Amino acid sequence: MEMEQMGRRAALAEELAVLRQVDEFASTGLSLPRGKSGFARCQSWEKEIEIKKMEEQLKELVGEIPKFTETHADNMSGPLSPISATAQKQLKYTAGIANGSVRESALVGHGGKLWRWKRSHHQWLLQFKWKWQKPWRLSELIRHSDETVMRARPYPQAPPNGVHYKSVQTISSYASLQRIIFQVKLDDTGFGASSAKGILSKVLPLVANEASLAWGFKGELKRLARRLNMIQDLLSDAESKELTLSSVKTWLKSLKAVAYDADTVLDEFSYELLRRQVAVRDQIKYKVRDSFSPSKNPLLFHLKMAHKIKAINLSLDDIYNEAKEIGLKAVDLINSSAGAGRQEVLATHPGLGDSEEIVGRATDVSMVADMLLMPNNENGLPVISIVGMGGQGKTTLAKLICKDDKVVRHFDEFIWVSVSDDFEDKRILNEMVQSLTQTNPQLSNMGGILKELRKHLKEKKYLVVLDDVWNENSWKWESLKNALLEIGGSSESKVLVTTRSDGVASTMNSLTYPLKHLSDDDSWIMFKQKAFAKGAAVETSDLVDIGREIVKKCRGVPLAIKVVGGLMYSKKSRHEWLSVQDRHLGKLPDNVPEVIMRILKLSYDHLPSSSLKQCFAYCSILPKDSKINKDNLIHLWMALGWLHPSESHLTMEDVGSNYFDILLWNSFLQDVKNDDLFDSITSCKMHDLVHDLATYTSDGYCATLEANKVDENSEAVHLSLDLGEGNTPASSKASFPRVQTLFLHGNLPNMLANFTRLRALVLINHAMEELPNSVGKLKHLRYLDISKTKVKTLPVSINKLYNLQTLRVSYLTGVPVKFGNLINLRHFIYGLFMTGEYFTIDGIGQMTCLQTLPFFVVSRDKGCQIEDLGGLNNLKGELKIFGLEDVGTIEAAKKANLLKKSRINALQFHWSGGDQENTNEVVPQEKKTHERVLEGLTPHSNLKRLIVQNFRGRNFSSWMTMPSQSSVVLQNLVDIKLKYCRNSEQIPTLGHLTCLKFIHIEKLYNLKRIGAEFYGPNAEVATGSGRGVSAGGAMFPALRKLHLRNLPGLEEWLEDVHPSPSVKVFPCLDVLELTRIPKLSMVPSHFPAIKDLTICGINDAAVLQKMSSKLTSLVMDSVEGSDLQLLMEELLGKNISLKELRISNCPNFSYLPIQKLVALETLNIWNCGDLTSISDEIGGLTSLKEFELFGCEKVICLPKGLESLVSLEDLTVNNCPKLTAFPDVPSGISQEAAN
Repeated sequence: MEMEQMGRRAALAEELAVLRQVDEFASTGLSLPRGKSGFARCQSWEKEIEIKKMEEQLKELVGEIPKFTETHADNMSGPLSPISATAQKQLKYTAGIANGSVRESALVGHGGKLWRWKRSHHQWLLQFKWKWQKPWRLSELIRHSDETVMRARPYPQAPPNGVHYKSVQTISSYASLQRIIFQVKLDDTGFGASSAKGILSKVLPLVANEASLAWGFKGELKRLARRLNMIQDLLSDAESKELTLSSVKTWLKSLKAVAYDADTVLDEFSYELLRRQVAVRDQIKYKVRDSFSPSKNPLLFHLKMAHKIKAINLSLDDIYNEAKEIGLKAVDLINSSAGAGRQEVLATHPGLGDSEEIVGRATDVSMVADMLLMPNNENGLPVISIVGMGGQGKTTLAKLICKDDKVVRHFDEFIWVSVSDDFEDKRILNEMVQSLTQTNPQLSNMGGILKELRKHLKEKKYLVVLDDVWNENSWKWESLKNALLEIGGSSESKVLVTTRSDGVASTMNSLTYPLKHLSDDDSWIMFKQKAFAKGAAVETSDLVDIGREIVKKCRGVPLAIKVVGGLMYSKKSRHEWLSVQDRHLGKLPDNVPEVIMRILKLSYDHLPSSSLKQCFAYCSILPKDSKINKDNLIHLWMALGWLHPSESHLTMEDVGSNYFDILLWNSFLQDVKNDDLFDSITSCKMHDLVHDLATYTSDGYCATLEANKVDENSEAVHLSLDLGEGNTPASSKASFPRVQTLFLHGNLPNMLANFTRLRALVLINHAMEELPNSVGKLKHLRYLDISKTKVKTLPVSINKLYNLQTLRVSYLTGVPVKFGNLINLRHFIYGLFMTGEYFTIDGIGQMTCLQTLPFFVVSRDKGCQIEDLGGLNNLKGELKIFGLEDVGTIEAAKKANLLKKSRINALQFHWSGGDQENTNEVVPQEKKTHERVLEGLTPHSNLKRLIVQNFRGRNFSSWMTMPSQSSVVLQNLVDIKLKYCRNSEQIPTLGHLTCLKFIHIEKLYNLKRIGAEFYGPNAEVATGSGRGVSAGGAMFPALRKLHLRNLPGLEEWLEDVHPSPSVKVFPCLDVLELTRIPKLSMVPSHFPAIKDLTICGINDAAVLQKMSSKLTSLVMDSVEGSDLQLLMEELLGKNISLKELRISNCPNFSYLPIQKLVALETLNIWNCGDLTSISDEIGGLTSLKEFELFGCEKVICLPKGLESLVSLEDLTVNNCPKLTAFPDVPSGISQEAAN
């Protein structure tokens, strides 16, 4: 017996060794051991033999099995998923349960054979490893797990390596269930029911047909879907009773809490699937063995999930039963009138934002402008206040005033500050610096702030606009006024204030302008702009009559008129218009502010979907009057799971953009800023009354709190927390399981892990330099913004944020190894403070979801090569590629697949080293390599901006230089820059590009001639193909600015030679710069529209001879030539529309003939050594405002007509040693004389 036991022990030891080997093989991707001996060894096991290793692995699991068996026996006895080919082979040598399924017969207590259960569990682990070790195209499916429609096409045959498509569908099914829960969360907050039936019709088939959907709790998931379906039918009735029955409101809150729990559980399952996918990939790439450690036991995870979902179902059962007790009834949302108008169909609109004409304010603009231009007869800082109720258009009027011609000419600087209720002098002055410099310095020292303001405003006439002021404390205003007076600006500087309060105007001792309502006629014009825009109802007499009655109810308030006009745009029938007039706006209060809020709420109620309403309410977490970045807002909505595409070709970003446009059209968003180059909206603002509405509709789920007011029991789900100067919340040890959004201002306390459900995290602390490692525990996180910190490195734990979609940074200098594990990352965005330290990104080729990538640094290391761009076909916007010298062949360049990346509209190609003037000569072979690489980087024809820098080839690519021979024509190109291409001997053919507006060519040292190739083929006529002369018969038909800089070898720029005299060249060019081109002796004469000309560093003044006669600005620096005097007289004689003339470092002319320049406003003359006099007829220049003379050693006297310059404001004379007398000048102007 002892010998037998010893033999069994030896067999056991051998078996354990084999099992360890199996683990080793599976973890490294090698095939499993085969043969009959394996089967025999498994058969020799006996139940009395203790296997300590396996007991440790299963210890925790055993305790869960009795509960699991009792609840889920029916599920475990169900059909299995199809057995993979690998599993079929495995059955030949290992007894056990195929595909890792645990049946009743294998459980503890069945026949007393615990060992069978142990063996089957181990076999399950092996099968799981083998099944998932090559996830083929799993990432392509998982990356859309948050979107409504799966993008992957059905596979025509079984996927390789035994991976089942149904296993991948698990992720989609969970995402679909989460959308049901999301709908419940929307509807139970009073946002109204939407097309829940339509969503369920897509979700339930997935659940019903999912044979392998998380074995062990498939039944519970079906039960969850059924119960949610039933509860949704009650929501319409609950919505109608919420305001009148407290019991219904309490019921809705309970439902919302359970919905959040369910959402979190399903998100945990999705996270686990992503974690497993990444772990298996790391096994293959990094030879890691511990990804399936006992602590991450898959079976244990499934059991825990089963218990969580069962608990949620029990809670939903209680909620459903309670609904019956309080009398809620099911309503068919699809057939009811309440649901009919709330489909998830998004309308399109003919125009957006502020494009409509502003009416009825011309008189107001003129009167306030006159008030601003009145002379200041007292010491101090004059203030003019525009006073009016909310929505009256005060801010709009202030903007119009700042654009008025008289005001623009009068003031040197315009500074805009949105004040709201935070009237703190340091903040306001900091924002003045930001307005002037377009930077965000965040200066903390008052002395430093004032020093910066003096640098920009000293002795200048400036206008400060303080928008939306609420402060009535006189000492706060005195503090700010004294600081402004310290700046030392001109006494003619002014402050323009907009406010609702007469008390504010009184506090600031200002001259008040009360803003009145619009007239009936102006109100009707404003209403028509939206209500009868293109695509709206036909403007019949019936609708006009109804519309005029609706407009009267708006009481002449512009905001109300625009909002109701946007609402009526979607109403097509007379019945709908009458419903708004009589039912919704029939009985309005006399109080105008209440009327405005009623109209705003009405427009909100008619938004087309519950998810859009949630997106709008979420805006209340943003500070009042703050600038809202469009992309940021959409990415936040996306992180919270509110954007669900209804069509396969749409992305979540597309839905978000559509939502943004609808809010903009309905005037819920306003004051848009545009990117003119890409014709897109970049930012906007929200009116404070609309912000109040958003706060109201968020119903407490969005909150802004200070550190001492944090309450872990708060209902807030989206929280903005201000910790002030080093404060820590009193409840720092508490947990905040409900919070999904956190805007954290100030120092980051050691409590980040307490926010276990965070989906969006924004850290705002300009002193913060390190991100805590605990951020890696936020497994639900989808949005992380550290762009307002100084964090330079990321913790390794960030690689575990598999759900992360958006990462915003500013000072980052590198990313951790395995950063490519962030397989759901869609937007990697750099803020305003890019340090210039570009770095490689390990594993970037695996991040196939990426849409926004700030740069790509090519390396010869695996994982950072140009080929790794090939699979990133979702990239859009701008992409900068550095290190192209490390690309060796055209074949490698083609693998970047730029030709198919249709959504990239801006490209930068950078080679290293070419920007140094002493760069060593490039060998011919290297030149050819650069040329081939650039040829292989052919972009898509949708490209709008192209920058090529440090290219060392001699010739540019065919897609740039030979449009008639290339398969790609950049017909959408708007902007092109060629810099430091030191070996290039010609510039590309660009004249045929119909959208091209900007050309910048700099430091092409070998360029000697610009000839016919620049203009394009001259044998073709206008075909509209973009390959010959552009449609309309013009070369460079849209070009506005042309800059040629630092071209030391360029000698001639030839005329275009075209067979047809009707072909125009540069018909729209209004800005031309020729800088540091010393050898240039010939330029064309076809500049019919040029207005702004800069000539610098040219040795032959003859180039001026053919210039335009429509110039309004001329800058000449370092222009030489013996005939300069003659050319100057000719040039100034025919350009009588000049407003600005700046001449510096130009010898060879002694007299300045400016008597004909009656429109001249600015005259600067610097270091013109031969100049002796200026025309005495200068007195006729009645528009001249600024005259500066510097370093002109031969000038003996100033012109006699200075005293007649009635518009002169600034006169400066410096370093003119022979000047003996300073003439009389008009009183009141700024004078400076120094010899």
